[in-house]
Amino acid sequence: RGPVLELALLKIRTSKYRPQILGLSAVLNDVDELSSWLGCKLLLEKSRPVELWQGILLDGIFFYRKHNSKEEGTEELVRLDSEEAHPILFANVEKLVKDGEQVLVFLKSKFDSENCASLFSEKVTLPPCLNAIDALSDLENTTLKQKLIECLQKGIAFHNADLTFDERRVVEYFYLQGEIRVIFSTTTLSMGVNLPAKTVFIETQKYHLGEYSGKTVMLPITLSEYENMSGRAGRFGLEKDFGRSILIAANKFHFDSLWEGYIEGEEEEIVFQLDKKDVEDIILDLTTSKAAKNISQLEQIIKATPSGKSISDPVFDGTLDEKIKELVQNKMLLTTDNGKIVSASKLGALCALKGISVQTGLSLKEKLDKTLDFDSFSWFYDILDTKDGAEIYINVFPFEEESRIYEETLVQRYKQNQHTNRKIKGLSERGIGFSHKETQLVKLSLLLCDWITPQNTLDLENKYLCRLGQIDQIGKKASWLLDAACGIARVLNSNKKLVSFLKNLSQEVNFGVDRQGLKLAKLRVPGLGRDYIWNLVENGFSDLNKIKDTKVNDLEKFIPIRVAERLKEKVQDSKFKIQDSTFAVKKDRIQSGKREGLDLVIDGSAVKDKFLVLVNGKRVILPAKSFKYLVKLTWALFSAKGGSASGGKNDGGWIHKNDFEPGENQTRYLHRLKNQIKSCLDLSQTLFENNRLGSYRLTIPKQRIKLNQDALLKNPDVEIKKMAEEMVNG
Repeated sequence: RGPVLELALLKIRTSKYRPQILGLSAVLNDVDELSSWLGCKLLLEKSRPVELWQGILLDGIFFYRKHNSKEEGTEELVRLDSEEAHPILFANVEKLVKDGEQVLVFLKSKFDSENCASLFSEKVTLPPCLNAIDALSDLENTTLKQKLIECLQKGIAFHNADLTFDERRVVEYFYLQGEIRVIFSTTTLSMGVNLPAKTVFIETQKYHLGEYSGKTVMLPITLSEYENMSGRAGRFGLEKDFGRSILIAANKFHFDSLWEGYIEGEEEEIVFQLDKKDVEDIILDLTTSKAAKNISQLEQIIKATPSGKSISDPVFDGTLDEKIKELVQNKMLLTTDNGKIVSASKLGALCALKGISVQTGLSLKEKLDKTLDFDSFSWFYDILDTKDGAEIYINVFPFEEESRIYEETLVQRYKQNQHTNRKIKGLSERGIGFSHKETQLVKLSLLLCDWITPQNTLDLENKYLCRLGQIDQIGKKASWLLDAACGIARVLNSNKKLVSFLKNLSQEVNFGVDRQGLKLAKLRVPGLGRDYIWNLVENGFSDLNKIKDTKVNDLEKFIPIRVAERLKEKVQDSKFKIQDSTFAVKKDRIQSGKREGLDLVIDGSAVKDKFLVLVNGKRVILPAKSFKYLVKLTWALFSAKGGSASGGKNDGGWIHKNDFEPGENQTRYLHRLKNQIKSCLDLSQTLFENNRLGSYRLTIPKQRIKLNQDALLKNPDVEIKKMAEEMVNG
């Protein structure tokens, strides 16, 4: 973020535009230079709305310092006769959860987050997260899905980058609903995800990718990372009294070290980052954006950043001129005859706009200039063997290098095929072993080749010893570089078939499918993962019109029923259907004016796995999902909240579809609820209306709705309990 953000701010500050800038930080110290550069007034607030106890647990005593008052104190927690961190952690988490708290635990690695969640779930018995398990059941199988479900059966979850996006979203959503009581996570959860807790436990080390070795090394977390994680506790609006941030010390020496480094640690100074970016990339960015049109403007703008001193020093010894000459020679920049005017060429502009470095752009241009290459493996290897490709990482285990499994696979792949590029040919014919970097590049390239074939995801995870979340990210990063290569091919007027090949390969590797599956993948139907897409494609359902004409029950043979229903809904979403539904909304609105005689009783008594309501005195047994939707509509009416959810209305009672649950199927469930109650209504009545802006509201006055308080407060769904409490107390 650093150099990219600083460069963006630099262009804003030196442009003719003067947008209002608002910067927020909980961890920066001494920001006078930054506020002055941005032209902002500095507002400093040192206190938190909710007090935070930050401290260290040693021998069962939590020694803390209050964030606001700086008062120090102690709290007795659980003491174990052990210096082992995990038993101490588990005993204290168990106590706090049994006291009714939600807890976040930040650990140093993905493995630790999964392992600790599994071990802790064997130790405790908390209410199962039934809704979260139900949401996961529709997702395709991965090595972590079953492990996550086993933890959720005990009220526990883990969260890391190896989970898929959909899996992480389920964990986040049902934690916020109060169903998940404990999350074991890596440090990534502290950045950009609003998951608060009463108490957080923090491990003060984490793994980094070594800058020179290419292997992971363990380093202490920074003070700002600690503050970000610590700040998950005691969030305003969710906690009334205080939150706790706890480090665990093995002994007194360890305690003193942690206290000095984190509790009394001095806030870190701002380190400006633009000088970490290559000068040629800065030049190309500034000229492409037209922030600078000549060398003089380039010098002035670069000096205008706080990093400018270290960057602009080379200006005076001719380095800037040299870099510009190199860019001109490489046809990235254009100048007039006298060399004064600077502008980006089509090639240079494309590199800047695609976000790739000059070095990567030149590497791709060199490959495109030399040969017509239609070999997927060759392209994967070459995009990964660039400056930007080096950022794409996969672990190579020692036994993989010792067994030379990827060397053998490569030799077998090209045994009969001599038409490959120079680097690949050299690798396949070499008699000695690969370097660590070469092994990593071959492993990644083979993985990407398999990723766009029908090979089962579970098999891929086991074959390459990595998880779907990571594979998906590798695919997306490779897609970005292939997209850039396609753009460069267009600029160079390369063979049209090659341009088309690169475009398709970029899209295929983005989703993990082939060309037949792209239309399905681009629909982005929640739960429709690559395995389900391959199931459909291999059984003749790559054509959207065929899916449109196929019954849901027939699609259920290849994908889960709820995913099939979402897919059908998506492919049937034509202009005709949209116009038809608009007419239906208007019709409902006309009917909604006649509300006489419509009475509703939210009884909530359980009938097996369903729940009772009474509409106009008639009994209706609703499935759990429909019942929850009806309770939410009722809660919104009782809360009488207006605002954005009401689409600008002020009379309240509106609830936006996104507030029912995450995903894209709320309209379908609301339609199902309407049909389930339809037989209890007169022709002139309707249960709820919508405002054509995505919000819904009951058409029944509050005084004609009754609640069975006892049954609702005993409902197993945590969110329904919360809404019932608010309606009863309100």
